[in-house]
Amino acid sequence: MDKVSKNVKNIIRILKDIDSNIDLARDRFQFDILINVQDDKPFSLSSLSSQLNASRKSLADAIQKMKNKGIVEKLGRDRYRLSEKGLRIKKTIVDLASSKLLSENIYDMFYVARIILILGTLNREWVPVTTLASYFNTTGDKIARIIKENTDEKILKTREGLTGMEVALTFEGRNLYNKLLDDVSIGPYTAKVLRILTGTPNIFAGLKRFILFNLIAGILTVVFSFITNYVIIVAAVWVIVTLYITILIYSKT
Repeated sequence: MDKVSKNVKNIIRILKDIDSNIDLARDRFQFDILINVQDDKPFSLSSLSSQLNASRKSLADAIQKMKNKGIVEKLGRDRYRLSEKGLRIKKTIVDLASSKLLSENIYDMFYVARIILILGTLNREWVPVTTLASYFNTTGDKIARIIKENTDEKILKTREGLTGMEVALTFEGRNLYNKLLDDVSIGPYTAKVLRILTGTPNIFAGLKRFILFNLIAGILTVVFSFITNYVIIVAAVWVIVTLYITILIYSKT
């Protein structure tokens, strides 16, 4: 396996722990707060707002999420500090950056791993970068830059299509896709079933949607039990689908 493939595989293992606490792709403020505050000193919204040139509201939302996850502790009115868990996550990020596993930007390599996962889950070979960008709520130019700067032709192949740059997995890229799936404990068949059921090839978003759909289905089953005679059929379908996906996930098919 070449250097890029090894780097992506190592990074995804480390990012699994980080991303379970901080959504790197969608909430940059949490990451910025984590790496900019001093380890042993309290901080405030006012000081962070000035330091990061960000609105108090955005930072307050990010801090609340971090507090709920046990990353930040509140000391008093507008006074916070990193918890032991927050310090551990920060050390992991610092160690990761200093190990030079990342090229220039931790976000870029995180995107590369997710791009590979999405390409492998989609049921087609060539995918426009604009389509990939839609799954990240970003621009096609950004995805194209990340692909050009952080991968090579051994993992991803590119061509110019009718709508611009298109990208596809190579044979080695497909092997890396399977290894990344293994790292997140999901099999390729399960990933494709989730894509069909939830309408997204983004595995992590698909799992969140499935949990939400399952919750709504459970509520509807209870509601239907009071207004229809077919409650047994509705409940059976709900149970079967839930068990089916659960078995697929745990079997890593």
